[in-house]
Parts: sequence; C-alpha cells; structure tokens
Amino acid sequence: MRKIFLLTILLVADPAHSQVGQRFSDPTDAMMAEKYGTCTRYTCPPGTTVKVDVTEDDTDIATTSEGGVYDLLNLKGMKLLIVKEHETQSANAIVQAPGGQEYFIQWIFLKKI
Repeated sequence: MRKIFLLTILLVADPAHSQVGQRFSDPTDAMMAEKYGTCTRYTCPPGTTVKVDVTEDDTDIATTSEGGVYDLLNLKGMKLLIVKEHETQSANAIVQAPGGQEYFIQWIFLKKI
C-alpha cells in the first residue's frame, strides 16, 4: 500500500512523468519529429510559419471546417501559419494559408520554415 501511495505522490509531484496534459498523438508526433524534423504541438506553437512536407508516396489529406478535402500534394511547399491545435483531433493542427483559408493538417506533415 505504501508503494502505491508513494508512486501516486511521485506522479502528481513530477508532472514530467505523469500523463496529465498528454494527447493521444503525442508519442507518434514526437517520433516522427525526431526522425523527419516535422512539427509537434510543442515545437510549432501558434504563430509558427510552416510548410507542407509530403512525398509522392504520402496519401494524406487536408480538410477544412466547411468540409473541403484537399490532397496534401496540392499544398506541398505552401507557407502556412499555425493558428492552434485542433480541439478534438490532437493529431491535427489548424493552419492558415496566405489567403485566409484554414486547413486541418496532421502535425507529421508540417515542417518549420
């Protein structure tokens, strides 16, 4: 019982090792960021300028709040601004194009400029 109590105290007292605030996609995003230099919600906070970084083999899409769907290859290299992280889909960032259009794009396809 003492070990459980001590472990609980350590987790609460040491937020670096607790799961509080952790999102479902964080481990995958961090792994991809380390391997490919892509963004995470920590490394590309709101206000960061990014570009879409995809290859011909990538088959992911960008979506809009109006229901638009765009192949990421059509947005490749476009300069975008991180607006915020998506409230319900932690794997996605909300980014804004120069014309004002906002897209939902997975963090792993965004790279800091």
